[in-house]
Amino acid sequence: MTILIAVFATLLLALGCIGWGSLVLSLFRAHEYIDDAVERAALCFAVGLGVVGWVLFYPGIAGVFRPEVFWGLSLFGTIALLPGIHRFRRGITGTGKSPTNISWIGICLCAALVLVLGMDLLEGISPPADADTLAYHFALPKDFVDAGRVFFVPRALSGAIPLLFHMTFAAALATGGELALTLWAMVTGWAAGLLVFVLARRHLSRDWSLALAVVFLTTPAVLYGGGSGHIEVRCAVFVLASVAFTCAAYRGVSLSLFALAGLCAGFYLGAKFYGLIFVGSVGLVVLCHRDGLRQGLVFGGAAILAGFQWYLWNWMHTGDPIFPTITNLMQFPDTQFWTRDFGLYFTETIAKGELVLDRSLLNWAIYPVLSIFNIAERLEGGRTGLGIFSLLILPLAVAGLCRADLRRREYIIPLAIAFIFFTVWFFSGTTQRTRHLLPIYPLVLIGLFPVAVFIAGRASLVSPLAVAIALTLAVQLGGQAIFSVNYARHIFSAETRVQFHVRNVPGANAAQWSNRQLPPGAKLGFMNRQLAYLIQRPAYMMHPHIQVIIDSRPTASDGRKFIAQSQKQGLTHFMLHGDWQNPGSIPEQVPFFRMIHRLVNMGCLRQIRRFDTVQINSRTLRSLGGSDTQTTDTVFELMPQRCP
Repeated sequence: MTILIAVFATLLLALGCIGWGSLVLSLFRAHEYIDDAVERAALCFAVGLGVVGWVLFYPGIAGVFRPEVFWGLSLFGTIALLPGIHRFRRGITGTGKSPTNISWIGICLCAALVLVLGMDLLEGISPPADADTLAYHFALPKDFVDAGRVFFVPRALSGAIPLLFHMTFAAALATGGELALTLWAMVTGWAAGLLVFVLARRHLSRDWSLALAVVFLTTPAVLYGGGSGHIEVRCAVFVLASVAFTCAAYRGVSLSLFALAGLCAGFYLGAKFYGLIFVGSVGLVVLCHRDGLRQGLVFGGAAILAGFQWYLWNWMHTGDPIFPTITNLMQFPDTQFWTRDFGLYFTETIAKGELVLDRSLLNWAIYPVLSIFNIAERLEGGRTGLGIFSLLILPLAVAGLCRADLRRREYIIPLAIAFIFFTVWFFSGTTQRTRHLLPIYPLVLIGLFPVAVFIAGRASLVSPLAVAIALTLAVQLGGQAIFSVNYARHIFSAETRVQFHVRNVPGANAAQWSNRQLPPGAKLGFMNRQLAYLIQRPAYMMHPHIQVIIDSRPTASDGRKFIAQSQKQGLTHFMLHGDWQNPGSIPEQVPFFRMIHRLVNMGCLRQIRRFDTVQINSRTLRSLGGSDTQTTDTVFELMPQRCP
């Protein structure tokens, strides 16, 4: 019964999104510009996805974040879809023509697609295990649902951020439980692949479009984040929809389509800070159109309407809409959420960990090469990058773009937007990890691939292009197969959810014990962010790099301050990394650990349980014999009467 409810909740939420999107498209009279039923459904889903996330902000801050609200929103969208079903009956191919017999190549591509979706399903019906997902992508929606309201989380990067998409995670969790949440992650991960197919179908045959969709769905960055809570692949849904409406607006010179493009760009704005760059990138392209000022105002107004909520929310609590960026730049006075000293530490830490390359013109130009060939490993282009396919088709695409008749077509629009986004992103001083470019990667594909196919046909190079696609799919499908082994082991065995987490999440055994054994009224302070979703008791994440309310930086050494801050948050217990029965295993050169050791020696922190766990180097490479590092976690009780 639980499984049926989860599947029903996921299906109803998906239909509800399509219904809400259909209502918006009808309001803007956009249906007349879209002939293909599949493209219409995909764009309705993209728009409705943003609308549902946007609407749920209000019951969240009003304190009525309850299952009946989520069910009602999904049901209303589904009912609203019924009168417009006739719109989806017109045409089931990308050209509006009658369907043709499928070729043997099409059969092979469909088989590959089924294989991809089957492996995705293994992850979709398994418990979540990804670090960022457990730390905040799923943990925040769970906390909001448990509290029945949305509340401000004073953490940089993982708390005080745009959370539009997380509202849909909350809807799935509240209506269908964890299984619906992971299934919803799977479904929304597929949505970008569907949009890649329908947008490529505007210019290509069904087989070429299917090939491009499968290439995208097996891209390493998509495999990494598609079935988890990562937002990048879901932001690609909004990016593709925005560009689709922009291209249609260029053809029809329709202000309503520019408004829809702005709404979708605004949904990206409301889902991730990088949406600021995307809105600006599309805005520049819109301004280049004739009568661009008026169209730009329409686009910009719609984008602000769709994306303003979380920036206003942050400003109301911190005075900084993109917390803590402006706070650090303007040197705002110290508050309970942030201090100048910690802001300097935060900036230096981010620069050391995320800025791999100097921001020079040379590095900007060679970044794709450094990433694709994994020359700079910290860019993570090999493990969670964008693959080599774009480089393989680049010569053909460049040859095609040099033709005047192709330059006049709408291939230039997605490529121009991607170019502007990448340039601003690279020089902005933010993280340089390749996976953060995933939302604009499909723009490169739908801009380059149709041109490459056209030139390959003219130059009798179709066979080499097909070989490039086959090699790409062979490598990427092989990578996905290895990635899926971990989830297949869980699904096709008697392994329980708890055992799966103990095997895949460092410290999961300590979290499970704390859920069962800590006394009523206890509140646990922990530093391992991956446990945020697993800990079911009142808790506080004492992350050393992204919050200052409890200062746990490696340089923190003031025991009195640490205990005072902890007591102010109501903490009664701590979960800390290390074997404190063996002082030699604790790095004494780190001031924070020396401070904890002093508190343990004076009896301020009393050890109550020690847990052996593992530091997992790679869940994927485990199946190939990769090794883990044995480590220890310890749970302490705070003894205030013995504290400094």
